[in-house]
Amino acid sequence: MALHDVYVSADIYLLHEGAPQPTLFRSRSVRSTAENFRSLVDVDVLYVKRSEYGNFQSAIAAHLETILQRENIPAAWRLSALQAAMECEVDTTLRLIQCDHLVNQSQKMGYHISTLLRDSRTLPADLFQVLRHDYYTFTHMTNVSSYAVLLAEGLGIADQRELEEIAVGGLLHDVGKRLISPRILNKPKKLSDDEFETIKTHPQIGYEELQGRNDISRDQLMMVYQHHERIDGTGYPVRIMGDEMHLWSRLCAVVDVFDAMTCERPYRKPLGVGHVLSFMQQKAGSHLDKEMVRCWTKLMSAK
Repeated sequence: MALHDVYVSADIYLLHEGAPQPTLFRSRSVRSTAENFRSLVDVDVLYVKRSEYGNFQSAIAAHLETILQRENIPAAWRLSALQAAMECEVDTTLRLIQCDHLVNQSQKMGYHISTLLRDSRTLPADLFQVLRHDYYTFTHMTNVSSYAVLLAEGLGIADQRELEEIAVGGLLHDVGKRLISPRILNKPKKLSDDEFETIKTHPQIGYEELQGRNDISRDQLMMVYQHHERIDGTGYPVRIMGDEMHLWSRLCAVVDVFDAMTCERPYRKPLGVGHVLSFMQQKAGSHLDKEMVRCWTKLMSAK
């Protein structure tokens, strides 16, 4: 399988600097060759029509295993392909009453995420450029998972099994939101006090849904349960503080805040990376783990 085989399922567009909108690069009706796509080596973003995105996803999914093994493709790009290929399937599992299939898919994705990012020399800033930033539930969970692995490595965690567990925990950290009304989750205006109290139940809901499973570790459960707790004890659901928070929970909290603030939300535009890192530094030691914020800032600034 050649990479260009994936793209023939849809018209491909490029956005040139200064142009008001993307222009057609290659029509789906024209058989593409590897030579056609060599000119894309320095292109960060390709565009397809919304109406053809499903075809594009299906083509990637059909060739996913081969794409993930292509070491000549940057790990960040392969991770982006994984995100695109798995979106529809995971989105469906998020709507199921039982979470069994979601856990299974998360374990599959967690393995690929941790494998791709371990020792790949991928920088968080590079990964940020290719990941989506729309705060759609699936997008957020895959972003948090990927960032969590990179932060864990930055903190000195090198064991592949541990990194894989962290990746899966990151994918499942918001599992409790499955049972909260989309009307509240996607509200384009400020939440009422009652609606915010409902949102604050999701760590408890997620914990209760996953506890007792033999395929989820206590460490992963703590990522689900504690990722909204704060160092100073002002978080939720139970207002624990400092070292009472699990190491992985403190790690998840840092990347969760980063992704939430840099994603486009229903009620605001995404915030710039510099602004977000500055905010996180202000909250280091009170809301967020100080050493982890320092490490994440350093990783995001690396070139």
